[in-house]
Amino acid sequence: MKKLLLLIATAIVSMAVNAAPITVYVQKDDAPFDIKKIYAFSGGPSLPTSEGTVGYWPGVDLTNTTTINGVNYYYYSFDEAITKVSVIFSDGTNNNQTKDIKDIQSSTAYKLTGSNQYNFEKVDMTMATPEISATGNRVTITCADTEAKIYYTLDGSDPTESLTPYEGAFDITETKTVKAIAIREGFPSSTIAEKAVTYVDPSTAITVYVQKKEGFTNIYAWYDDNGNKEPCGAWGGTTLTESEIVAGVEYWKYTFAAGITSVNVIFNGTAGETDKIENITKTTYYKINDDKSCSEVTIETKVATPTLFQYKNNMVKLECETAGARIYYTLDGTDPSGAVHLLYEGPFRVVDDLTIKAVAVSEFLDPSDIMEVSYKAKHYDENSIVVYVEIKNSPFKPTKIYAWDSEGQAITEAWSGTEFKDEDIAYIADNDTYYYAYVFDPKYTSVNVIFNNGSLQTVDIKGITAKETFYSINSTKDSSNHYNVDKVGGISGVENIITEDIETEDMLIEYYNLYGIKIENPQHGIYIRKCGNKVEKVVL
Repeated sequence: MKKLLLLIATAIVSMAVNAAPITVYVQKDDAPFDIKKIYAFSGGPSLPTSEGTVGYWPGVDLTNTTTINGVNYYYYSFDEAITKVSVIFSDGTNNNQTKDIKDIQSSTAYKLTGSNQYNFEKVDMTMATPEISATGNRVTITCADTEAKIYYTLDGSDPTESLTPYEGAFDITETKTVKAIAIREGFPSSTIAEKAVTYVDPSTAITVYVQKKEGFTNIYAWYDDNGNKEPCGAWGGTTLTESEIVAGVEYWKYTFAAGITSVNVIFNGTAGETDKIENITKTTYYKINDDKSCSEVTIETKVATPTLFQYKNNMVKLECETAGARIYYTLDGTDPSGAVHLLYEGPFRVVDDLTIKAVAVSEFLDPSDIMEVSYKAKHYDENSIVVYVEIKNSPFKPTKIYAWDSEGQAITEAWSGTEFKDEDIAYIADNDTYYYAYVFDPKYTSVNVIFNNGSLQTVDIKGITAKETFYSINSTKDSSNHYNVDKVGGISGVENIITEDIETEDMLIEYYNLYGIKIENPQHGIYIRKCGNKVEKVVL
């Protein structure tokens, strides 16, 4: 019998020694005074009473902090051997301290109230119930206590610590009942949260595309007019990382969860923010304009049809509005179909009347419709004087030309002259330069010109007799405040290439000047001589 009693006593002592330590918590925020210390007394084995310990007034400093269910606490843990304790919280003086909190036998939290001898209220330390939310098929679970671990189930059973831990938002693939519990060591577990989440067809998801533009790298979105339910986080949103090539253009893309019926977005970043785009109900494409407004982009299923521009000197330019598209063309009236035909690489000269056909292709879209143009070459009388003025580097844009003959009679429109139009542009491939060109009637053997824009003007250029003369306007001025003019030389309209083809006596010989204009009766000078397929530069 004595042995049995001894065993029971030993077990009781062992249980007491191995019991969980008592931890006392006191709310740090909104306390009626500045809490600094804890003083403990009585209960269980004696507390140490040396100065600087918890058992010696005014106690020890409270330094350890934690957060419980979103509220900040000081806490102090006693030795495991202490099974019961009483405490006073104070600021280290006799003026600001609580009443005695007696006979604490397990970890407990308190909130201070009142004044003078301050009262206290016991705080429920049960973990906050998790909150389950669903955006379309994406499920998110949160808990006010960020230190708690969340466990969940999808089969309707109650979750426990031995089941699936929550590690981040997840997607469901069918309708589910989600249950979740919050567990934190040393605290009572939360009640179980439950939510039925209905599966939504992913094809209803809204994807927003925006053409890449420097300085705009984030998307901020909200679901309703009050700015609530932010799927892209707090302002300034989520950094865009996923991109896609659409119709040859690179777009940022952001896909919202299936089931969202309408979103509102702003694109922003180092360049500022765009205007709001509201009530987006389907997958949509946008571009950001220079004024930071956004325009919806229509995505075509095939490449835009090429267009043709004919320069004054019979140079031809082909263009396509679809970025990144390649253009193939023919000059013999056959339909172009891709790499077996001529790849357009820049403006080229066409001096005959013929049919030009072109098609644009891209790896992202269907080929364009075929462009067909009945091309008419511009033929000038070989005795005409042609005057060119460079466009790009002029200190002002020379939009007009005024000319007079040797007797002082105007041969263009009255001052300030004739306005240049797009069809007056000539492109010189050799120096990759654009000029305005004006062709004078062959009856004028000498002309004088001024380039101007109606107010600013160049110096007088007198005695022009060459059949083709090129000029550029520089930034210096004469004593009359008129811009000086430079004569440009050394331009040729063709490469100095001699082919290997053999010519025969019965082949037709044709002559062209250096700008591709056919000359019927060439005089002394440099010409392009064509005989069959043999082309060479000759001096007559």
